Amino acid sequence: MLTLLAIACTTHPLAPGPLDPTGPPPAAAAAEPVARELASVTVAAVGDTMMHGMVKRSAADADVVVDGQSTNHGGYDALFDDVREQLSAVDIAFTNLETPIAPKNHKGTEEKVFDAPVDLLDALVGAGFDVISVANNHAYDQGRAGLAETLEHVGERPLVPIGAGSTCAEASSPKLVKRGELTLAFIGSTDIYNADLNKGPDETCVFTLDIDRVKASADLAREQGADLVLLSVHWGVEYRTEPEKVHVEKAHAAIEAGVDVILGHHPHVLQPIEVLEASDGRTGVIVYSMGNFISNQSYWYQPGLHGSYDGNPRDGLMVTFRAVRKAYGRGARQVVRTEVADLVATPLWTTNNIMRRPKSVPVLIRVTPTADRIRALEASLGTAAEPRQIVTLSKDLAEMQVRWSMVGGIVGAQWLPPAPTAGDEG
Repeated sequence: MLTLLAIACTTHPLAPGPLDPTGPPPAAAAAEPVARELASVTVAAVGDTMMHGMVKRSAADADVVVDGQSTNHGGYDALFDDVREQLSAVDIAFTNLETPIAPKNHKGTEEKVFDAPVDLLDALVGAGFDVISVANNHAYDQGRAGLAETLEHVGERPLVPIGAGSTCAEASSPKLVKRGELTLAFIGSTDIYNADLNKGPDETCVFTLDIDRVKASADLAREQGADLVLLSVHWGVEYRTEPEKVHVEKAHAAIEAGVDVILGHHPHVLQPIEVLEASDGRTGVIVYSMGNFISNQSYWYQPGLHGSYDGNPRDGLMVTFRAVRKAYGRGARQVVRTEVADLVATPLWTTNNIMRRPKSVPVLIRVTPTADRIRALEASLGTAAEPRQIVTLSKDLAEMQVRWSMVGGIVGAQWLPPAPTAGDEG
C-alpha cells in the first residue's frame, strides 16, 4: 500500500498517450491575418438618363398636385420609384445626365435635341443620386448658355457635376467625394458630340476624352487624397453590344494612366465588363456600357413579333461595388491599398406601356429591377384565373426571363446576382 501511494503522489508527469490521427489538429496560436479590411464605401452606377418627349409625358401624367403645387417634382419622382430603395442604400450613386437643364436658355426640342426642367434634378436627388456626368453628345443641345445654366442648376443642389465646367481645366479636373474614411475621385469625359461648341480654355467647356489629360487628372486626384479614381466616358457605337477596338485600347490606356474604374455609356445598349491588371499591380474594372437608365427607346418593341435584340435599349444595369481599403501583410511590412470588391451588375428594365395603352390611360414609363419585375409577374400569374390574363402574364414573364439571359450573355453572367425563381421574395 505504501508503495502504491508513493507512485500515485509522484510529481513527475505521466507520458502522453499516442496521438489519434483521426482527431482534431493541435491548437495553434492565433496569427495576425494577412489581409484586413480597414474601411469601405458602397457605390452604384447606372447609364443614360434620357428625357425623350414621352418620358417627360410620363412624368407629367404622374404629377400629383395639391393646392396648386406639385408634391412629387412634376411627376419626375415617379420615374424612379422602383429603384429609389437600392440607390438610396449606397454611399455614392452615379448617372449620366443626357440632357441640358436650361429653362432660361431653351431653344426648343426635337427627336435628338433635349432639354428638361429643374424638377428632374430634384427627382434625381430624391432618388439617391450624388454624382452626375454632363459630358456627353447632348451637352450643348441648348447651346453654350444652356450648358452654363445646367451647371448652375446642378450646383444649387447636393449633386456633384463632372465632365464640364466654366473652363476646360475645371471640366477635366477630378471631383472628390468623401464618405467616411475614404475619398473617391470622379472624372467625366466624352468621346463624341452632336455639336462641339468648346471654344477656348477659359470658356464654358466639356472634357473631350484625352488619355494624357486623364493621367494628369488621376495624378492630381491622388495628390489630393483620392483612394480610388473613377472615369465616366461617353463613347462607343450606338446599338453595338461589343466595344470597338479603339475604345478597348483607350480603356486599357486609361487604366494604365491611373484610373481604377471606367463607367461607360452612350451606345444605348449594354456592353461587357472587363477586369484588367495594370502594370503597377492595380486591378482595373471597365464597364464598357451600362446602357440606358431610362428612355423611350424601343417603345415599339413587341416580344414575339420582334427579335429579342430589338429590346436591348430597354435593358440597363445598376453596377454596384465596394471601394475597400485593405492592409496586406503583417507588422512593419504591411501594404495598404484601396481596391474594388463585391461587384454586381443588376439588370434593369424600362417598362413602357405606349404600345398597349388606350389613349385614355396615362403614359407609364418606369425603370425597374428586372428581378422585381419577374417576381411581380410570378405572383400575379399565381393568382390569375381569366385565360386572357394568364396568357398575357405568361408572355410577359417569359420575356423577362429572356431579358435576364440576354443581359448575362452580353455583360457576363458571372457578374449578375442569382436569377430570381418562383417563390423567391428577393
